[in-house]
Amino acid sequence: MYEDYWYTHDENSEYRIYTEIEQRCIDEAQWIIDNKCSIRQCAKEFMVSKSQLHRDVTERLKSINDDLFVQVRTILRKHKRSRW
Repeated sequence: MYEDYWYTHDENSEYRIYTEIEQRCIDEAQWIIDNKCSIRQCAKEFMVSKSQLHRDVTERLKSINDDLFVQVRTILRKHKRSRW
């Protein structure tokens, strides 16, 4: 499903190399943002465990893309509040 590396162009006109794990984190985060879905729904879509997905979007994503991390965190907090 994923290649080994991706080259992306950021706002500073520099190229950044993303590893497979980093790209998966970005893809998962973007999917959560686009669909406003839960960890469970996203894990099912990407065929990973809920624990793995949670770690990707809460721990790894913060060091990869802080803007995406904040957006995902907001959605996940909203889901958590609705359960209570």
